[in-house]
Order: sequence, then structure tokens, then C-alpha cells
Amino acid sequence: MWLSSAAAPELEGFHPTGGQIGSTNEVAAFGKFDPWPPSVWIDSAGLALVSTTNKGKFQAVIAADARPGPCLVRFYNAEGASEPRFFVIGSGAELADREPNDHFTNATAIAALGVTINGNFDKREDVDNYAVELKAGERLHARMESHTLMSKVDAVLRLVDSDGYQLAWNHDHATFDPLLEYVAPKDQKVIVQAFGFPYPAGSEIRLAGGEGSFYRLHLTTGQAPAHLAPRGESLAYGTPVTGVLTNVAQRDAFTLPVKKDQWVSLQVRAAQIGSPLDAWIQIQGADGKEITRADDSNGSADPALEWKPTMDGEVKVVVGSLTRRGRPDFRYELLAAAAPPAFKAVLEKGTLTLKPNEMNSVNLKIERFRGHTNKLEARVTGLPSAITATCTNVPAGNGSAVVAFIAPADAPPFQGPVVVKLFEAATGLEQVAPFELVSRSENNGVPGGYQQLAIPQVEHLWLAVLSNAPAATQAAK
Repeated sequence: MWLSSAAAPELEGFHPTGGQIGSTNEVAAFGKFDPWPPSVWIDSAGLALVSTTNKGKFQAVIAADARPGPCLVRFYNAEGASEPRFFVIGSGAELADREPNDHFTNATAIAALGVTINGNFDKREDVDNYAVELKAGERLHARMESHTLMSKVDAVLRLVDSDGYQLAWNHDHATFDPLLEYVAPKDQKVIVQAFGFPYPAGSEIRLAGGEGSFYRLHLTTGQAPAHLAPRGESLAYGTPVTGVLTNVAQRDAFTLPVKKDQWVSLQVRAAQIGSPLDAWIQIQGADGKEITRADDSNGSADPALEWKPTMDGEVKVVVGSLTRRGRPDFRYELLAAAAPPAFKAVLEKGTLTLKPNEMNSVNLKIERFRGHTNKLEARVTGLPSAITATCTNVPAGNGSAVVAFIAPADAPPFQGPVVVKLFEAATGLEQVAPFELVSRSENNGVPGGYQQLAIPQVEHLWLAVLSNAPAATQAAK
């Protein structure tokens, strides 16, 4: 016999990772949950996870009036809380992956398109196959979500015919997740193959599998997306224009009115909307000379820039292709916006643990933009009555501030979200300081972290006020 101390839950994800509105489904949770069951917090009132007697298994109950989209889920117990993970409420038909379907000759038949398949690569070298019947001229649209849901797989989609001949494939698209489209030249059966590599990548080149290798595969059919020509030759602040660069020499130019010392923000969305265009953006003066230019922004392939005009008048905003190519699917959206002085704050951690008669703190990273100088004050809302929070060192410029939380000796246990905000007295503006789930890292050239997620940040700090009582233990043989 051995004894193990209870610990805070560790949640890695779910399979299936989603479900249809109005349905009830059995869901397996990946991670460590001792003791069982943990308590569950969900940011959506339309979803409930009801624990069963089988460890790691829940009934996911989705209300008929639930709002579709991704939800954040945390597990917690007397020792603390897990990091949040995703469960998706789907608005259409949902299916669960059924094994065996590891070869194109025994693919799972999909009776009707317009469906989402919840799958998990159960073992190393696993490939899931799905058979679809297409009519001549029909367009198949296959899109996978895995990386954006914090899966441990870098997924690939491959399309083959009934003889195994490759028709199309895609590895990464707008994110690390794949998307492919195929127009059937005749009535035919095609097989969508889903597989992937471990993420983050290791030293072995093998297909991924095991707990946490989950995905959602969306299979639909329909018309090609509209490739719109630019709407006019002028930009209006706050109203996006849409265009497509169809030939090698094409550059789209738009007139934008500007005023001296009033900041302008310009953003191009191409990769973010699934376009293969690698765009650049440029501002030209009345003489046609370049004032400023950008091609990438903050790790994204899409360009963005901010500029402070030195005069009143008009400028040209020009969009082009960095690779000097043009195609009918080189779509983009361009948005111009006024950019007044502003500030931003983010939490440097997402959970905070306290015990009675103790103090703990969280750092706020504060950035000011475009000459912002107004005084800022940190505030915390949603605190239990026994807990106090103070912050007196918000910097006048960029920097960090410390928010201290204090629990008195008689503080009762508490687990839940509290909200840290920055208050600007001069304007009355309050702004939430979130914890960012997105992250970027690199180890010897190998990317890590999750740069784009279904929900990029959590709008709260999870506060765990623990008991001073000794931790519970579990006996095992």
C-alpha cells in the first residue's frame, strides 16, 4: 500500500471536443483528477458537465438554447484549479469518430455533408478515414480544428480517391490547422484522411496519437467563396474594403483623408481569412513617395501599421503581394481606424493561490500607446468578502504593477473568477486586464506554444483560497 497526496486537477482536453445544441453526450476528459470527481466551472450557462462514477467520464448536457461557439472549462478541488481548456457547442450536426477506420478501404461513410466529426488519434501512426460521395461540380470544403483547441497534434488533411490516388492535401492554412477544397470533375467517392504529427515536434518523425490528440473535422459542400473586387477607391474609417490581387503587377491603392497628429491604424487580413496572399501595406504621400510600409505584424503573416501624420490632407494606402504573384484566391480585407492614445494591461499568470493569514500577488504588464499619459488605477471586482486586494504602483509609462491579495486568518475557502481592471479617472474608462492563453516559443528552431486559439484570452484571474487543514491523502494498493 502507498499513500498519495491530493493535488489540483490537471486538465488537457476532452473527447469528443464538442457537441450539438440540444444533445447529451458521453465525454472523456484527459488529464489527472485525484480525487474524483473534481468540481467544474464553465463560462457558458448552456453547457453542463455531469460527472459519472467512471473516472474521467462526464455527461455533456447542452441546452436547446445554448449559444454556439467555444467554451472555457476549468476543473478545481480543495487543492487548486486546472488551466482552462476548450469544449465547443456546435450549431449543426455532430458525429463521433468510429474505429476501425485507419485505411482508405475501410473509411467511415459520411451520409450527408454539413457535419462536424469529433475525433481523437488514439494511437501512434493513427490515420482516420472518412468517405464522401460527391456529384460532378460539387465543391468539398474540409476544415480541421486541433491546434486552435490546444490539441497535441499538428494536423494534416489529405484527399484520395477510392483507389488511394491523392487528389489534394494541406498541412497548415490560416493557422497550424489544415483546410482543403476540392471540386469533383465527375460523380465520385472521395476519402478524407486526417492525421498529424506530435506538437510540439520531437526528434522522431512519426504520426501522432494518444490522449490529447483530439480534433474537430468540418465537412461541407457549396459554392466557392466570393472573391470581391475592391469597393471603390477610397477608404472610410471603420469600414473594411475587400479586394483580390489577381495578377502579378497588381497593386490596389485607396485614398485616405488624414489630419495632423491624429494617429491612423491600418490592418490587412489575408491569412486570417484563409487567403494564401502574403500581403504588404504601404502609405504614400501626394508625391507618390513611400512614407511607411509593413509586411508582417507581431508574428502574423498579415501586415498592420500605425502612423502619425505630420500634415492635413490625403494619402494613398497601397496593398500588394510580397511574393509578387497574383491569383484569383489572393483575397484580403483592409481596415483603417482612428487610433487615439490608449493603454493595455495583461495578467502575467492566470491563477492565484492564497491560504489564510497569507499574502500573494500577481503582476500586471502595462503598455501605453500613442502618447497616453493619463493616470491609471488598478481595481479588482468579484472578491469574496474576506479577501482584500491593493495596488498602488501603476507606472506613468510602460512597465509592471503588482496587485497584492491578502487573506485574514479566518478566511473561508473560495474558488472562482475575479476580474482585474485598470481605471482611467480622466475619462471614466475601465478596461479588463486579461490573461493571454496564446503564447509563442521556440526551442532550437522548433515552434511551441499556441499562437492562435479559439478563445485567445481569459477575462479573469482564477482565485483559489485554500484551507489550512492538512491535504487529504488517497490509499492505493
